[in-house]
Amino acid sequence: MEQVASQIGIKGIREGLLISVPDRGSLADLVALLTVELAQKRAFLQGSQVALQVGYRKLDKEQVRQLQAVFEQNQLELWAILAEDPSAREAARELSLATRLSGSQTDLNGNFFVAGGGAGNGRCQRLASARWPHPQRDAAFWSVYLP
Repeated sequence: MEQVASQIGIKGIREGLLISVPDRGSLADLVALLTVELAQKRAFLQGSQVALQVGYRKLDKEQVRQLQAVFEQNQLELWAILAEDPSAREAARELSLATRLSGSQTDLNGNFFVAGGGAGNGRCQRLASARWPHPQRDAAFWSVYLP
């Protein structure tokens, strides 16, 4: 459990906090780890808005509600779930949570866009998919593309 706890990252971003969690392990373990980590830093973090980066972790609507409750208990507002798994993004949307950061270069399904559309028409054009075949090897994706 100590090894996984060190994998929880908390970073300040323009919109509040970005909390990154491992995409492996049970939800119960994740909730326990978040509870401990947030309680230890409660005085410093309290009142912040949180974007939770879950990687390839599969989450349904009820599991997202559980995570929301953990943040609410620590006086934090969960406003976004950043996920590679389509079902996790859908669960977040069903609860009116964002699924990307402002200024993101991806659509709601994780596809990259390039401004301009190639013909100078000012529209965006799909460039590539953000889905990677190897979640462990390509975990650096988020550290490169998120502020």
